[in-house]
Amino acid sequence: MREKKSNSQKRKKKEENAEEVCEKTNDEATSECSLSGSGGTVGVYGGDSNMSPRDEREKLNKCASMYEKEDESEEAAEGEMRYEETGYVDFSPRQGITVERTSKVFPNVERPREEGREKDRKNNRMDMLRGILCDQLRKKKGILDEKLRVRAQEKSKLEDEVTKAGLELARVNKENEMLEKKEKKLINSLRSIKLGKSNHIRENNELRNSYNNEMVNMKRELNYYAEIYNKLNNNLLELNNLKKYYEAISSSSKISENVALANEGNKWREIKINKKENILIKMNYELNELKNDIDIKKDMCKNEERELQNLERLIGDEKNELLSLKKENNNLGKILNDSVQKMRKRDEAIHEINNKLEELKSNINDIEKSNEQMERESTFEREKKGKLLMEMRILKRDLHRVIQSKEGLEKDVQETKAYNKSITIDIENEKKKLEEILDKIRHINKDVRNRENKIKELKNEINKNIDRIIGLYTEEIKISHFSSKIKSDLACIKESIAKKENEIENYKNGIIRIKIQQILENTKIENMEKKRNTINDEFNEKNNVLTMYDTIIKKNHHLIENKQVEVDRLNEELDKKNKKNCDSNNHGIPVTLEIKIKKLNKNISEILNQSRVLEKEWFLKQSELIKIQNENNKINEDILKGNDICLILGQKKCELEEKCSHLQNEAKKLNKNIGYIRLQLERFETKNKDTMNKISKMENDLLKWNEHVHVKNEEYKMKKENLKIDIDKLKGEKEKHQQDLLDCENKILILENKIVEKKKLQGIVKEYTENKDIIQLKKKIQLKKGIIENIKKQQNVILSNIKLALNKRNDLDNKKELFQKNYQSGINVSFKIEHEISLIKKNVKATKGKREMVNGHLCELTKEYDNLLKQMKDQRDYCLSLNRDYLTFDGIVKILNFEKKHRFQELLKFQNAVKNVHTLDISKMSYDQVRKSCSTVKKRLSAIKNKLERFGAKNEAYSQFISVLLEWLAN
Repeated sequence: MREKKSNSQKRKKKEENAEEVCEKTNDEATSECSLSGSGGTVGVYGGDSNMSPRDEREKLNKCASMYEKEDESEEAAEGEMRYEETGYVDFSPRQGITVERTSKVFPNVERPREEGREKDRKNNRMDMLRGILCDQLRKKKGILDEKLRVRAQEKSKLEDEVTKAGLELARVNKENEMLEKKEKKLINSLRSIKLGKSNHIRENNELRNSYNNEMVNMKRELNYYAEIYNKLNNNLLELNNLKKYYEAISSSSKISENVALANEGNKWREIKINKKENILIKMNYELNELKNDIDIKKDMCKNEERELQNLERLIGDEKNELLSLKKENNNLGKILNDSVQKMRKRDEAIHEINNKLEELKSNINDIEKSNEQMERESTFEREKKGKLLMEMRILKRDLHRVIQSKEGLEKDVQETKAYNKSITIDIENEKKKLEEILDKIRHINKDVRNRENKIKELKNEINKNIDRIIGLYTEEIKISHFSSKIKSDLACIKESIAKKENEIENYKNGIIRIKIQQILENTKIENMEKKRNTINDEFNEKNNVLTMYDTIIKKNHHLIENKQVEVDRLNEELDKKNKKNCDSNNHGIPVTLEIKIKKLNKNISEILNQSRVLEKEWFLKQSELIKIQNENNKINEDILKGNDICLILGQKKCELEEKCSHLQNEAKKLNKNIGYIRLQLERFETKNKDTMNKISKMENDLLKWNEHVHVKNEEYKMKKENLKIDIDKLKGEKEKHQQDLLDCENKILILENKIVEKKKLQGIVKEYTENKDIIQLKKKIQLKKGIIENIKKQQNVILSNIKLALNKRNDLDNKKELFQKNYQSGINVSFKIEHEISLIKKNVKATKGKREMVNGHLCELTKEYDNLLKQMKDQRDYCLSLNRDYLTFDGIVKILNFEKKHRFQELLKFQNAVKNVHTLDISKMSYDQVRKSCSTVKKRLSAIKNKLERFGAKNEAYSQFISVLLEWLAN
């Protein structure tokens, strides 16, 4: 018993010492402690987060007892051998205590042991272990406090985002209201536009009818005036004949008067002259009147033509206005569709925001739970600090190794730089070789120019003869082409005439179909109107029945009230009689009153039942009336649709008639064109005969010219051999460049093998990727990879240039063969030689330009790569900010939706309560139950409010979110 008491006292003292050490020590924990005496070293690791501090103390005590037993065994052992022990202890609560020991055997050495010293050593060891554990726990507490601060900051940010989302929701609602108002305005404007359109159509139809009538009248008047004009011409002709006849008669009369009537006096002559003058005056008067009438009618015709032109202008203006109205209608329709789509998108966005608000609420609850868990874990995670410190030392050793590997990589990078410099030197050497080639090409160009001057002299002579031949051939070709074009045009015209005839028939069939559809729709509209009339009659009948039922219900209510008054009066009389006969028993009450009361109660119950039945019937008939009204509305909508279709069909009919008239006019024009083409064909036949004669002359000239060409072919063959020698030299230079490129490829393969070796080294370093130095090294390696990829791209560009050069060589060979063929035939040889020389010059310039472009492109790629990295960082930051805003809006929308749902549920409950009034008396709860339920709800709400008020949010958005939540709880 005494031993047990002493052991318990020792344990208490040890626990008190451990607590004092935990209160005193605030510095950083050391992960190892050196144990004096036996030469042992103990390494302490922090336990798991699920272990309580009391369990940890028990584990420490067990560990200490293990060492005490070992020391006792060492005291008991009197051997000739001495051991040096080293080891470490793992205090992890899940895995248990693991003690590893390593022992070294020394030769026979005796050491003095004293009990007092050993106890002091044991106490020192325990104190050191406790101090280490306390330091670890304090550090873990600091880490957990920092995590809590971070969570609190995140929470405040979420609250700010939620308030912003609420403001945006209000803005969205305002925009929705504005859009609804705009929709109403647009609908009203569309209706007004439709009415204006129908009015314009009516006015246009009236104008067309009036225009047609006026045109008919004008044609009649014109025919009448034409007849008058013809009569006038006939009268004038008769007048001229009369004048001629008069002159002949006057000449003959003078002779006869001189011969036969010499005896008669001057009186007869004067009378005849006066008569003739009177006749002439009358004729001149009538002629002047006719001329005046003709001038008046001409002015009338001109005025009518002006009026016709004005009417045509008005019709054109109205057509333009109609087109503009149609465009406005289409635009308004598009705007409406866009607004509807935007409304749908906003509704979807609001729905998503509501869902996300609900998720936010759940997340907030999870965060509160996680905070509680974090407070629990803060005590447990302090124990893990020892482990982390040991791992830190291991990582430092690994860092030393990584630094060594880094130095090796830097050496490799320097080697690659040196190799790049050597490649640049090779490229410069190639440029120098290119310049030498260009100098050679210049010398060749000089020789070519000298030869070109000689060729030009021959060319001028050849060109003169060629121009003559070409002129003759071109005339022949033009004539043949023109005849073929005319034939093809005639065939196309015939086909188009057939197509137009088919289209006219199709339009006629379409007009007939439209008329049939119009008749069918008119019949449908008449049937719908009949149905509407029948439904209206039924509606009126049922309305009358309903009014009858209403009057019956009112009468029954009056009867019930009268009966209740009688019952009250009888009850008062009963009370008076009961007071008088209070001493006597109830036998003194008359029987008649009881019978009356029973009858009245029965009547009341019957009347109540009847009223309920009538109310049910009234509700049923109201539902039937609503159905009938809906059917009426549908029928009215169908009638309106039918009217719209009729208008559309009328418009289509007018359009088809206009198209038919247009097609007829086009057919007339085509017939005129066919006649004109026939005349031109006859002209071309005459020209063809003339050209055939000229061609025969030209053939004789060509025979002479061919003899002259054979003499000059021999001179061109010598020039051709010289050009072949130059081409062989250029081929040798190209082969040299290809060999240089192969050497570059071999060097690139060597570099790739080195890169593979570096990747193998990186696989060893991947275990320690958390270090910043390693991450920086990876970034540098990635940059080097980018440089190597750019080099590969340059290589691919050079290879592509080589391929282009080879293709050009093949093209030159093909051109050489063509040149030989043309040389033999003796046609345009000198021109092709000049063309090939110019192509060679252009290719040389193109290769120079491409090399310069490649160098510039490399510099631009490096700059763009740096800019892209900066843009990537900016976009990541922007995405994070957008996600935060999104979460806040989501939270606000969920809260608002919850309020709406809550209010809607309360309204439904109230409506059900109003409908089921007679069931409320049965389902009444006691006042105590209601009070208890209300008190529990109030307590919960007050607890939530207190938590929200305690939660201090530094960010404005979170504070706004908390204010919104508090208002919601208050309401």
